[in-house]
Amino acid sequence: MIAATSSDGSGAPALVYKGKKEYKIIGKYMMGEVIGEGMQGKVREALHSETLRRVAIKIVHLRQLRKAQNAEKNMEREMAIHKKLKHRNVVELTEHFRIDEKDKWYVVLELITGGSLQDIVDILPEKRLPDALARRFVHQLLDGLDYCHGKGVVHRDIKPSNLMVNTDGVLKICDFGVAEELETYAEGDLCSKSRGSPAFLPPEVASGSHEKFSGFKVDVWATGVSLYLLTTGRVPFEGTSLINLFENIDQGNYGVPQALASQPQLLSLVDGLLAHEQAHRLSVREALEHAWMSAQPAEEVWGEREKALVASVATRMRSGSVLRSIARMYGEAFVEAPPAADASGPSSTSGRTFAAAPSEHPCSLA
Repeated sequence: MIAATSSDGSGAPALVYKGKKEYKIIGKYMMGEVIGEGMQGKVREALHSETLRRVAIKIVHLRQLRKAQNAEKNMEREMAIHKKLKHRNVVELTEHFRIDEKDKWYVVLELITGGSLQDIVDILPEKRLPDALARRFVHQLLDGLDYCHGKGVVHRDIKPSNLMVNTDGVLKICDFGVAEELETYAEGDLCSKSRGSPAFLPPEVASGSHEKFSGFKVDVWATGVSLYLLTTGRVPFEGTSLINLFENIDQGNYGVPQALASQPQLLSLVDGLLAHEQAHRLSVREALEHAWMSAQPAEEVWGEREKALVASVATRMRSGSVLRSIARMYGEAFVEAPPAADASGPSSTSGRTFAAAPSEHPCSLA
């Protein structure tokens, strides 16, 4: 194993490693290198042996999965929901299969040559996106949600770490681990529970006072929290404890940083997405038609600099995952240095203490 600093100036670790085998075949796929890791297993890049399409294969260890109550059943439900969704702004799930003798579950996903929006924000000095990029990505997020809602699917865990971006600047919604599919003949979009990340939950969920609530408006609220984070560098609601966080969300009062105060149209959109009452909250279609969303064509803000930014995130993620895997193989520890932060900017972890994902298979590994 040889580890060295990459020559592209990104500071990400480079890796030169020759394994005992060039590749192995699982089903119809030639397995490649590790590109991510989760609590339940690894994610490898792979190549379909017939079509030569590059994919990401999530390898779930069933023994590990079964340690959690109903986890296997919940994953079956997630696969069924996710496989139905085919849209430019949703990560595609091609197929999934088990190999009993290996006690593993293989999930074949679209390969995203990039990173999550959270990864991108975290490496920027100011910990927030330029407005033009935020507009581009939120527009694509809303397009994806409009499609999902049209299929009767409520995501329930929208946040920047569940939104992947490829080097072409296309956003992909992923991780449908807590998604809910509405009944075919049910009236409206009422849900009775939400299992999203605490800092992204709406007042009707945080208060615990509603037996049923609009599932679509849960996703709208989370979009508002995400937009706030992407444009200011922090979440609108924080707390010293989970209970205190929920109390602050229920009260509905959030600060207006200069980044929002200086832009009336952006603040108007944030206020509409974060309206305390569900009935007053914007719908996805209304958000798409908001004046701030049409201020600049999204195609004009994606160039070589933006591609390089996403590529650097992908390089950092991939090389770190491979180094961790090999270090573990040899019984050694691998600690990746965090990206340098601007001392004048907000902390990348500010306000996110209670924003951890409830699922154990983050799509940022896909």
